[in-house]
Amino acid sequence: MRAHTSKVVKARFAKKNVQMLVVPGGLTLYVQAGDIGIYKSFKDKLSSIIDEWNYRIAWSIRRVVTQKQPLVNDVVEWVQSAWKAVPDDVINRSVHAAGFSPLKWLSRDESSEDEEVTEDLLENLDEFTIWESEASE
Repeated sequence: MRAHTSKVVKARFAKKNVQMLVVPGGLTLYVQAGDIGIYKSFKDKLSSIIDEWNYRIAWSIRRVVTQKQPLVNDVVEWVQSAWKAVPDDVINRSVHAAGFSPLKWLSRDESSEDEEVTEDLLENLDEFTIWESEASE
């Protein structure tokens, strides 16, 4: 899949005056903080939530053969809970291991008077954004 290098994506980056750097396949593990440690912690926490739900459902439906599917709202709540349960130190260590210094992008600008930059940024990390996909060229 070459979604990141499609003409549509390149045009959007160029329009916003953002330079792209495409990491060759197989090497993203070494430069993406999520792959280094965040996803494992997140998946472990999400798996526990799903296992607990499955256990409760198994006992409530007992002899029903078909598996009940979770409601979309439940899944959204699970993902949010699992994400919020990922310790900040796991995120910080993973970002650092990927070669990025969180201090550089979480530090206050010299001209800024906002004393809560770090808290604001970390708070906004809990928000989910869903993009509708567009056909690539």
